Amino acid sequence: MQKLNKTAEQAMDTPFGEAVYDLAAIGEAEGVCGFVTDEHEEAGEAAKRQWERRQEEIKTNGKRN
Repeated sequence: MQKLNKTAEQAMDTPFGEAVYDLAAIGEAEGVCGFVTDEHEEAGEAAKRQWERRQEEIKTNGKRN
């Protein structure tokens, strides 16, 4: 809570949900976490499937592009 310039008393009086949001916002601002939407998750799954298909092709054909 120091990063939000809160005293120990203010930090202890912060509702749990607000504290979680504050921590997530700080993490995102520092680049150590991020928020993922359904579209991001679907794109990640599609990329993973494509990578797995490509790995199988490499294993089967024994060569890369």
